[in-house]
Amino acid sequence: MPKGKAASSSDSNSPLRPPTSLEAQENLMISLAVQCAEKQLRDGTASSQVITHYLKLGSSKERIEKEILEKQIVDKENRTVARKEQQVTLDNNASFIDHGEKQEHIQEILNRCWDILEVLPASLLKLRLLTACYGEVYDEPLADEARKIIAGWDEKSLTLEQQEVIEEFQNVVDNPYLWEYIEE
Repeated sequence: MPKGKAASSSDSNSPLRPPTSLEAQENLMISLAVQCAEKQLRDGTASSQVITHYLKLGSSKERIEKEILEKQIVDKENRTVARKEQQVTLDNNASFIDHGEKQEHIQEILNRCWDILEVLPASLLKLRLLTACYGEVYDEPLADEARKIIAGWDEKSLTLEQQEVIEEFQNVVDNPYLWEYIEE
């Protein structure tokens, strides 16, 4: 009995396993469309729309726009993480119970904050995070960076939120031991 030729995985006539989710279905359709476009380009039968689409993908403008979009996504993710870190830091400051792990936990949060502060642009959020971190370690470069952000704002057109954050920062700078009782 003669042996039949095994169908290769790249054979377009081979049966495809049905997708198990909507995302898998979309990925399959995209893959098939790209394969069809590739075949048309190789055969010289591609329409002007197909050719233009792939030329745009390779253009420097498209790459720059894609890089900008990716950076915006990363910036948004960093801002979200920074908000969460700030809230955790504030929550830790508010807790009075310490079973020995509080300082270690605060240090872990501060380590993550340093990474975030490096990439956050000067903003209200960054000033909030700088204030929270400064309130933990009283590191002057943090206060200096906060002052630079404040100096970059137009004093006459400050929003209520900006005014509150500036006041909070100044309070932390002026009163470094807010929760300590001083015995006289």
